[in-house]
Amino acid sequence: MTNQATIDKLLEMRLTTMADAFRAQMSDSSMWEVYGLKKSECM
Repeated sequence: MTNQATIDKLLEMRLTTMADAFRAQMSDSSMWEVYGLKKSECM
């Protein structure tokens, strides 16, 4: 599932705060290491 699909699903389930937190984490490059992602996968 892509990041945008994840955000869309969270919004669909009315979990807006969780969607906002996910967006914030994905925009923070220090979190990429936690998820084991590369920059290109987070954009």
